[in-house]
Amino acid sequence: MAVIINDTCINCGACIDECPVEAILDDSENPTGEEIYYVQEDKCVECVGYYDEPACIAVCPVDCIISNPNHVETTQELKLKLKIKFLNLILPLNISQLEQVSGFICQNRLLKILCAVH
Repeated sequence: MAVIINDTCINCGACIDECPVEAILDDSENPTGEEIYYVQEDKCVECVGYYDEPACIAVCPVDCIISNPNHVETTQELKLKLKIKFLNLILPLNISQLEQVSGFICQNRLLKILCAVH
């Protein structure tokens, strides 16, 4: 389930800084035209693989970020979305570029998530 930002958003930027997958757009990029921040459902993974709970919800000073009841996803679906995002990042790389990032990937907590999707 992606999260949504409601109209009590004060555009403080705390959520943008915390989002590990860059799923949050500021008010100037909001596709709805509203002057509030916006969560891209197709990118939001609810911080699965990063944190125990959505970081944006934890840092929001006005509690304007909530779970989106109209976009429910299981943990497995969120893990798969994260795996696809990761693969889209590394597939365009050539062998030497992959070798450069392989050390980082092996030490990264995401590796467990990416390999565990059934």
